[in-house]
Amino acid sequence: MQSIEDNKYWNIIKQQREFKSKMIQSITFFKKLDDFLSSNLSSHIGVEIQIRCKIGSQGVQNITSALINCTNLTILTVNFSNNQIGIQEAQYIGNSVVKYIKLSTLTLRLNSTQIDAKSLQLLGTSLANCASLKYLTIYLITNSISGEGAQSLYLSLVNCLKISTLTLNLDDNLIDDISISKLRTNLYKMKRLVLKHLFI
Repeated sequence: MQSIEDNKYWNIIKQQREFKSKMIQSITFFKKLDDFLSSNLSSHIGVEIQIRCKIGSQGVQNITSALINCTNLTILTVNFSNNQIGIQEAQYIGNSVVKYIKLSTLTLRLNSTQIDAKSLQLLGTSLANCASLKYLTIYLITNSISGEGAQSLYLSLVNCLKISTLTLNLDDNLIDDISISKLRTNLYKMKRLVLKHLFI
C-alpha cells in the first residue's frame, strides 16, 4: 500500500512528464545571440539559449534585457557557462527572471563562471521571488564555490516556496566535507521538495 508521500511523489512525476510533453513543442532553441535578440520575443512560451562562446558582461546584459520582453515565458533554459558571472551579471539574470509571472520551469547553466558567494546569494534571492517557479535546475560545475557560498545559496533557495523539484549540481568546487553534509541535510529537510537531486 502506497503512503501519502509516495502518492505525492508519483503525482509530481506524472505532472512533470505531462507538462514537459505538452510544452516541448513550444520551446524555441537558439544557438546564436543575434538570432535570439532579433526574434519575436513576446511570442515565446518556451526558450532555450545554448550559446557556447564567451559573450562577456555585455552579452549577458543583452540576453537578460531581451528576456524581460518575453512576457509569456513558462519554460526557460539559459547557458551562461564559461562566462564570468559576478555581482553585476547575477543582478542582470535575477532582474530578468523575477519579471516572469508565468515561469514554472527554469534551468541555469553557470559552469566555469567564477561565480562567488555574494553573486550566488543575489541570484538565489531573485529566484525566491519567482511567483510561479516549480521546477528549478542549476548547474554550477567547476567554480570556486566554498562552503559559505553553498550556504548562501541554500538560505536563498529555502525561500522558494513553490518549488517542488530541485536539481543542484555543485561538482568540482571548494566545498568542504562538513559543509557538504550540512547542505545535504538542510535540503532534505525542505519538506515541500518532492524531488531533490544534489550532486557535489
